[in-house]
Amino acid sequence: MNESNLSCRQVLRIQSATHRCFANILCDFLLPLFHHFNLLSRPPSFPLLFFLSADNSNKMIAFRRTHILLLLELAIMWNMVQTDHDDIEKAEAMNSMAGLKYTIDHTWDGLPLAHEAIKIDLKWHFERLVGRPHKRVVKISFDAPFFDDPEPMDSPGITPGLWDFEVLEFFFANDRGQYLEVEIGPHGHWLCLLFDGVRHPINNGEELELEVRNKWVGNRWVGEVEIPLAYFPAKVSKFNAYHIHGNDTERVYAALSPVTDGTYSEPDFHRLEFFQKINMRRVIPDGYGDRPFADFKYGDLWAGHY
Repeated sequence: MNESNLSCRQVLRIQSATHRCFANILCDFLLPLFHHFNLLSRPPSFPLLFFLSADNSNKMIAFRRTHILLLLELAIMWNMVQTDHDDIEKAEAMNSMAGLKYTIDHTWDGLPLAHEAIKIDLKWHFERLVGRPHKRVVKISFDAPFFDDPEPMDSPGITPGLWDFEVLEFFFANDRGQYLEVEIGPHGHWLCLLFDGVRHPINNGEELELEVRNKWVGNRWVGEVEIPLAYFPAKVSKFNAYHIHGNDTERVYAALSPVTDGTYSEPDFHRLEFFQKINMRRVIPDGYGDRPFADFKYGDLWAGHY
């Protein structure tokens, strides 16, 4: 049968195991309702042939390797575009979700705070950016007392040792002991650390940027921080948040979930066993979060730590 004489307005569905989805390719030269796809190996001097057959038919059509490879290439390209389109629609729809709300009103060891509570909202935010990778972040909005402690000597931005100053801290952990620590100060300083095991960082915090917005409203510190999705470890299941202020013996450590069972005399915010459960499906769209997210801007920050 002559390939050039075939005429049929059907599509070839090519399943891509690598990308876990399929593409439908319109091919005027295919028989209708193809379901069988066979590969015959030939001697090196012969082109590799693929055979397609229709339901309830003994008709077979041979296609040269170049034709099929072209179709596969088109299928993968279409699949990538379609998958990205579906992800964008899902990510945009998640913008309307309410997210999660928390209140820090206890000290690290479970005692009531002597000052006003800290309010925290976690919410997904997606934004299309022209000519740049789209923004996929968890936005944390907060409202906390402002104590106006001495600020770091460093300029606003990435600040190692920020935990020694007035600071808000957010920890996101999974059941494998991997976690993200984000610290922000009221004067525009921040720090992001990734851990694979308790107190085993895989970065030094000096390369991860954040978008932080702060303002003071009377004696309140009000602001928000956007944490890129790529910073989070896979399968986050636990969360804790802290507020720290004061100097020396007057330092006050507030915690969303107390980090002691009564047997500790000093605070340690890396005691993951005391973190509370979090449903990240309220914060991150379905389909994200099962493994670290890698994008064109940040790459795979957790590579080698799966």
